[in-house]
Amino acid sequence: MSKGGSHEPQRISSGQFSMNVASGFLAGNAYFLHWGVVQISLANLLVIAVMVALFVLALLVPFPHAHSAAIDDAPRGLTDDHQLSD
Repeated sequence: MSKGGSHEPQRISSGQFSMNVASGFLAGNAYFLHWGVVQISLANLLVIAVMVALFVLALLVPFPHAHSAAIDDAPRGLTDDHQLSD
C-alpha cells in the first residue's frame, strides 16, 4: 500500500461513459404521463417525438440535385411537340 501517492485518473471510453449515464437515468422508476385513459412513459414519448421530428425533417429537406448545367442537358420526357395522340 502506498501512502499519499498520486492517484492517476481512470480513463474510460466514450462507450463506457454513455453506459454509465444511461444506467443512471434508467436506474430509477419510470416517469409516466397520464391523459385520461392514455398512459405513456416519458422515455417512450421522447422517442416518438424524435421519430416524428426526423420524419417531418425528411419531408422538408430537399434532395441534393446535380449541377444546373447537367439538369438543363437532361431529357425532360414528353414535350408539346411529342404528345401522345388519343
